[in-house]
Amino acid sequence: MARRNNTPSPTPQPRRRSTGQLILLLLGVFILFSVALQKCGFKVVNSSEDSEIIDKPHRGY
Repeated sequence: MARRNNTPSPTPQPRRRSTGQLILLLLGVFILFSVALQKCGFKVVNSSEDSEIIDKPHRGY
């Protein structure tokens, strides 16, 4: 009988992410996290309802 080779196969190396993929992943996580916080009642982005009316914003030339 032939002997079987019982050496374990090498484990595959984890795939490295490129810089662009990492930025997109972090941006997506940030957006999901901020939406989840807003749904729970936390203010993530401050928005003001005040607006300033400017009289004659452009000078006539």
